[in-house]
Amino acid sequence: MENSSKREDSKFIYINPVETLPNHMSMRRGLLRDDVFAVVHETHWTETAKLADIVLPAPTYLEKEDIVIPYSYRYVMKSNSVIKPLGKSRSELWVAREIARSLGLKDEWLCEGSWSTLEKALNNAFENGDIIKLFNDLGKLNFKAIISKSF
Repeated sequence: MENSSKREDSKFIYINPVETLPNHMSMRRGLLRDDVFAVVHETHWTETAKLADIVLPAPTYLEKEDIVIPYSYRYVMKSNSVIKPLGKSRSELWVAREIARSLGLKDEWLCEGSWSTLEKALNNAFENGDIIKLFNDLGKLNFKAIISKSF
């Protein structure tokens, strides 16, 4: 991240809000380079969106189903959409798949369904159920405690 404004090998970047990154001024300088094409997928006209060559409309949390995995506690919840996506907004996964398709990438896992991928990734990760329970019950699950050994 430190040298992001000077790296010559990055010509295309698909990014979330720069403001959330450490040393974000370096990334900001990198996005302003003439030889970098920046695509931002955003719900609002943020400072990062203002730096982009193209801004793709992203759905808000009200417009998409999602799994909420917070940083500060072990509960995982499913968030359901309450309205259909407005305008031409598309999910992050849809955009990523379209980028992969346009690049000619055909790996099977790139086209796998979002929920089946999540089910595999979170297999055996919860104390009180599995991802299917989360989908069906609309409650919350607890991640298993991770105990690390001190060295």
